[in-house]
Amino acid sequence: MKLRSNKLRFHTISLVMAVIISTRACWAAEPPPRSLGQLNFPNSGSIEAQPHFIEGVLYLHSFEYEQARASFRRAQQIDNDFVMAYWGETMTYHQSIWGVQDQEAGKAVLRRLSSTPELKAPTPRENAYVPLFVAVRQSDVTIRGYSVAAGSGSSRTRWGSDS
Repeated sequence: MKLRSNKLRFHTISLVMAVIISTRACWAAEPPPRSLGQLNFPNSGSIEAQPHFIEGVLYLHSFEYEQARASFRRAQQIDNDFVMAYWGETMTYHQSIWGVQDQEAGKAVLRRLSSTPELKAPTPRENAYVPLFVAVRQSDVTIRGYSVAAGSGSSRTRWGSDS
């Protein structure tokens, strides 16, 4: 009887210790990344750059400009001709919702992409974004002026397709 009682005590203590250790391990682990949502944004960037670009757009739409900028820059490092990754980084400097913009930083991004004013994106959908680039690079675009340029691009484009 005493042997059975000791075995039961041993198993109970072992079980409690296992629960305590596994719980502590869960508490010490990094919290799961916050879900930003999902996005279908067809573009001509390389497959390797896509996760960073999509993450950047999701952060951008969550008004997390610094995280978005870092994601777009990672996409550019992977695919340095990825026009939309430069577009995304430029957008992080035009924070219309806060009334904040850094025109010089936006222009610097565009200079890294191309030294010529004639940007040419590989698809019609991406090419619709080019007027925004040109507007930022060629003048001191106000937030209102940037919105007008964005509106002119969106009126010519169906954002859900490449046609």
